[in-house]
Amino acid sequence: MMAQKRHMRGNELKKEAGIIENSGHVLGSLLLTVPASYYAASFPEQKAQQGIPISSSENFLRKHPALVALGASVLGVAGYGTLTKQFKKFKTWNSNILKLSHVVARLDEENLNVIYKDLIN
Repeated sequence: MMAQKRHMRGNELKKEAGIIENSGHVLGSLLLTVPASYYAASFPEQKAQQGIPISSSENFLRKHPALVALGASVLGVAGYGTLTKQFKKFKTWNSNILKLSHVVARLDEENLNVIYKDLIN
């Protein structure tokens, strides 16, 4: 029972550490997304001042550029985490392909023809 509680507490600590680590990434990405969102919000603002109709998404961007920046930062950090996980899987997959290619390269012509016929037919 105690070991199970320690294991659960360990998982909680990992989750908390992940949140803290990701919050640092979000804060860093805000340095890029905040100016970009305010710059992007200037275009619908200019259209609205000229009387040109704007869409609801342009109006939201115009009214809430900081919220758009925060959302973009969170999505960017989440996407980056997913991308790095996929890249690690690709490295493993790539090494397996290399191992397989070494085996296939050592096969003689007769065995290669047998494998080819099995795969094609």
